[in-house]
Amino acid sequence: FLIKILMRDYEFCPPENPNWCVPSGLQTLMKSRRINVAQEEIAQFFPEYLDNYAFDGFNFNKYLFGKFLDRFGLKCDFHNPHDNIESYKDCDIFLRDSKGDILVAYNSLGNSHLSVLSDFSFDSKLVKLIDFEIPINLSNIVRNMDPSESKSYGFYVIR
Repeated sequence: FLIKILMRDYEFCPPENPNWCVPSGLQTLMKSRRINVAQEEIAQFFPEYLDNYAFDGFNFNKYLFGKFLDRFGLKCDFHNPHDNIESYKDCDIFLRDSKGDILVAYNSLGNSHLSVLSDFSFDSKLVKLIDFEIPINLSNIVRNMDPSESKSYGFYVIR
């Protein structure tokens, strides 16, 4: 259905606790690179996000993610398609031409979410995220990367 252009075969590591998409996504990514790191260890690296004093996930941003990747000799580039009109219109070209693993940070039903992009079809503009069964239209994800909601929303390309 989708055409694998640049993605690896990922073995999904399901979240070990509710709202653990960050540890789950990062463990999935690291495992694809043959780096074993427990979700608990990942969780300790990122500060907890509290909503009304209750745990609601982890604070994730380019700076913290970069520090995390430094431990393993990896780097990342950040791309928010809302930076300019060309970036928004050419998001499909960006994905097609990206070299490396891609994490997607966006608003999913009112909550911040992080997932590994496992597949992308340039022709249909459909993306497959590691933790969703059904492919999603790229434009739906891009619309939910509004930087006014979170400056951390966007694509993280790991190299």
